[in-house]
Amino acid sequence: MNAISSQASTTRRSAGIPSMMTGILSANASNPSFEHVMEKLMSIASKEARVSETDGSNLPQVHAYNCLKDIFKNSMLTAMGNKSEKYLPRCLELAASGLRSEVWAIRNCGLIFLRSLIDCLFGSQESKSMIEAGWDGRANRIAYHRYPNLPPVLRNLLKSGHQMLSQTGATVSAAESVFPALDIIRRAGPPELLRDEIQVDVAVYLSSPVWHVRELAARTLCSCLLHERWLQTIKDVLQDALLSQAINHQNHVHGVLLTLRFVIERLHEVAADRLMADLPELTLFLSQISIDAGFPCCPDIAAAYFEVVNHIWAFEKANSKPLSPFKVTMPANTGSALLRNQKAIHDVYMASSENNSVERLRALLLDQKVGIDGLVTGLETLPKLWRPSSTSEQTLIQLCGFYIDICLKTGLVEAQIVAVRNLGGLMEQLLHQGKVDTLPANELVELWTALPSRPMSPALSNAVISASGCIMAALRNSQGAPPVDLQNWGRMMADAGMEDKTLDTRFAAVRSLRSFFAVAGVSGTSEEHLPALLALYDALNDDDDEVRDVGATAVNGITGEALVPLEAANCLLRWLARHFGNSSSFKAEVASRMVGHYGIKTLKTSAWEPAEHELAKAMEFDDSLFVVEERNLFIDEVREAKRWVDVFESLQWDGGDETLARLDSWIQGGIVQVGELVEREDGPLGWASNPQAFALCTLLVRGSVAMAKKQGATPELREATASTREALSRPLIESGAEDAHRILRLELADLALQQLDPLQSDVPLGLDPVELQRQVRLLLALNRLPAPRLGLALLLLALLLELLHLAPVLGLLLGKLLVVLLADLGHRGGVLFLLAVALRLKALLHLGVVFVESSTPLDELLQLPLRGLLGL
Repeated sequence: MNAISSQASTTRRSAGIPSMMTGILSANASNPSFEHVMEKLMSIASKEARVSETDGSNLPQVHAYNCLKDIFKNSMLTAMGNKSEKYLPRCLELAASGLRSEVWAIRNCGLIFLRSLIDCLFGSQESKSMIEAGWDGRANRIAYHRYPNLPPVLRNLLKSGHQMLSQTGATVSAAESVFPALDIIRRAGPPELLRDEIQVDVAVYLSSPVWHVRELAARTLCSCLLHERWLQTIKDVLQDALLSQAINHQNHVHGVLLTLRFVIERLHEVAADRLMADLPELTLFLSQISIDAGFPCCPDIAAAYFEVVNHIWAFEKANSKPLSPFKVTMPANTGSALLRNQKAIHDVYMASSENNSVERLRALLLDQKVGIDGLVTGLETLPKLWRPSSTSEQTLIQLCGFYIDICLKTGLVEAQIVAVRNLGGLMEQLLHQGKVDTLPANELVELWTALPSRPMSPALSNAVISASGCIMAALRNSQGAPPVDLQNWGRMMADAGMEDKTLDTRFAAVRSLRSFFAVAGVSGTSEEHLPALLALYDALNDDDDEVRDVGATAVNGITGEALVPLEAANCLLRWLARHFGNSSSFKAEVASRMVGHYGIKTLKTSAWEPAEHELAKAMEFDDSLFVVEERNLFIDEVREAKRWVDVFESLQWDGGDETLARLDSWIQGGIVQVGELVEREDGPLGWASNPQAFALCTLLVRGSVAMAKKQGATPELREATASTREALSRPLIESGAEDAHRILRLELADLALQQLDPLQSDVPLGLDPVELQRQVRLLLALNRLPAPRLGLALLLLALLLELLHLAPVLGLLLGKLLVVLLADLGHRGGVLFLLAVALRLKALLHLGVVFVESSTPLDELLQLPLRGLLGL
């Protein structure tokens, strides 16, 4: 408390004072008690501060607010009994009073404190859409019986705002102080005991001169009106607003219209039957009072009334009902952008109900008087009226032509974006129905050639990329259409899917590929389809799971198998190897992938950087303070190396192939460099633990083995491989088996030779004896690894055993380990002894052999121990 009073700094965390306070309270001592601390902190925070009396630095209220915030957020204090819960209503009043303070620092801390209190009430797991939607009219999201003082506190906060609204110049502070109560009621629903009183108190704020307060009050009142009597309440409130003689009666009418709009929108989502039953009475009431005619000079009221009518029509359209007759009078002042947008939506709904609706829309939206805002808003409304899945083929074709005309006849980028998006959705539906020949091919060609020559924003570029798959599929299958360059389009998709592009661009590219291959399917086996197919494969390795999932659905259209992205990539590669095995372009792609290139970079075989240079770069020490995270954290270079080496081995290669010669030269230089690295002094975290070096060495080792299997390796490469293998095997030969601990060898031999009985052995049930013997052989091979590597192995295994919660047996395990290590520090038998004991304790088998792949044969491990080393 002395620190709170004497601390002059008002930093965001109050110089650690809140942490000290929660630490003291965590001791759960009787003195100071939790209740005493809370009362003292609330007393300090409630002291009034004026700007004229402080320079903004020495403010104990700030530290008190921050301490209270941490007390409510501290999980340890909550686990000890959540003593702070009973103080929540009082603290809510305290936070609201802080919002009314003259001092900005106190208002800021009050707002942060309020956020913590609301999180305590609702939790922090609600999604953004749930928070914005508000209460759904069912069970309250707050158990008001747990906080019996909360409803009166909410009502008192609302009433205090009423008093401040009547004071001149106090509108802003009144708005800020009432937000907590309005937001809690909006999200949780009103308490049942005080529903009617709170409903009346909330309705007062509909006349606030602050637009944001009116809107929040309207949303809150909407939560209060999700009951059977909602329409009668709206009628009463609207009649009171129309008959009011107050100066701000226009604000009041506007607030009621906002409320009606939110109620219609919410009932449409949660109680459509109730809204449908009350709709005739509502339309009759609105037609009789003629709000639009009563306020001819107020564009905001006209816009709000248009919005109400538009939501009614949207509900009727969604339920296949005829539109209710409304005649809305435009005000004399039409300068409001909101009014123009709602008028455009209103006109679109009216046009949709006419016989020749598309031609009426063409005349409406291509008219220069509609303006850019009206044009964009109208285009955004069209997909809600004509959903592609439920619209007739003739209407879809007419709308396609209309969107193409919009793109060609207007230079407004915003309108072109919406039109291209809508066009893509309609074309995808027509292609799905097999109506490719019905699309206007000549107009699509004109559109495809015209768009790139115009100014292109990122949003328009993404829209064009997304729709391009449908356009290519339509032109490819339309009779009489000019030929299209599928190869260039595929390269464009590959470039759009690169990891340095934004998620929107990559997602647009994979959607375009899905649309194209949904039509092309298994027929896309010609050379011109190869770039697009490889771009699709890269999408399956994208960093974002949404992109990978869409890519997997695209592969389903090609292979006919619905697979997860990881397996879809393997399936697509096998499909490519079968259909493009004799293609020189595909072979060049395989070679580029084997040197670590992917995406658009594979087109430039001259850009292969020598492997020795790449290895040298990977070995450079990075002394930067912060590591730059890779853009794609999903792609696994080792997995990619294995996939493409398998493809390489499945193809038939000509010994005189220039691509094969280039690959041979690249691997040769890298293999020689690996042999030189082995000769260097290496510690437990040396070059072999470098991820980049690991990936590159995997490419080189697997590549050299593949070249040898295909009889494509030159004598120089064979010589370099033999020399490197000898350098890698030298530590095994020099160490020998005699260094293994005698007791350890006996125990391993006993385990390997005994006939295991699952009911009598320490080994887990279901373990095959042959599998155990194979794992024991791998352990014997690990015993020959260099001592520095074993030190790292000891550390890793100790951590893993601790993570497995083997506390009951760790004493025995560590005791035996210490005997070995103290007798011969760094002895190679130490790690093998530890592994053997862990095997007896059922730990190693659960780890799945952490040091080497379970499928690695012993002879391969002895010949190429690099994988075992790097696998640490």
